[in-house]
Amino acid sequence: MLKRIYIDNFKCLVNFEIKFKDNISLFLGANGSGKTTVFQVLRKLRKFIIGDGDARVLQVFPKTDLTRWETRLIQKFELDLEGNGGIYKYSLEIEHQEDEKPPKVLSEKLTFDNHPVSDFGIQEQEEKLVAQASIYKDDSNDTGSVLPVVDSSRSVISVVPERRDYQGI
Repeated sequence: MLKRIYIDNFKCLVNFEIKFKDNISLFLGANGSGKTTVFQVLRKLRKFIIGDGDARVLQVFPKTDLTRWETRLIQKFELDLEGNGGIYKYSLEIEHQEDEKPPKVLSEKLTFDNHPVSDFGIQEQEEKLVAQASIYKDDSNDTGSVLPVVDSSRSVISVVPERRDYQGI
């Protein structure tokens, strides 16, 4: 069940957050207030995370989705979901380019009850940007293992193979 969503710099939503109480069944607001936009974000995040079709960040979150009156090129999304006896927290940060280069994922994180599941980020190492992703086992003492191939245009979660040591999540 969806517990919280945060959206920043997507269409009409800037620094937008909504927390859902148990058993929400109605989503009300004036025309043009962003109700449909919230559902668009949820559909886009689902498509991106699952890796549905050609779910690259450019196809799912084009530059035209940026808020028109903002000059920032970074979009942020966060979801809190209740399931499997705990809380999943997902965050995604996308950087669009000023030129015609495709956007890229700056960071993508997933936790379950505050234990890391996956973590992706672009960091500066020796004066160049390096993309690095880690996946973690159920054992919270595990520091995680680095994924060998990282594509900053796709969700890391969509390429994590199913393994026995992830059964608790």
